[in-house]
Amino acid sequence: MIHRSTPVSLATLKDLLSAYADECTGVPRERVEREFGALLLTLVRLAGRLELDLVEVGKGQVARSAQATPRLVAPRPPAAEETEH
Repeated sequence: MIHRSTPVSLATLKDLLSAYADECTGVPRERVEREFGALLLTLVRLAGRLELDLVEVGKGQVARSAQATPRLVAPRPPAAEETEH
C-alpha cells in the first residue's frame, strides 16, 4: 500500500484524467480502449472494496447534476411507442 503524506483531491484526479484524455489524441483507438477498460476495472474494484453500487452512485450523480444544471442534462423525449397510446 502506498502511504501519502498529502491526500490527493478529487479535483486533482479529475484534472489528471482530463489531461490524460487530451494526450490520447492521435493514439490508436484500440490502445485507448484497452487503457480506459483498465481504468474502468480499477474503479469497479475500488467500488467493490468500498461496498459501493456504481449504478446507484451514477444515478444519484446524474440526478444531482440535472438539478444543478438542468440545461446540460435534459430529460430524454419519450419514445414514439410511448406517445402513441
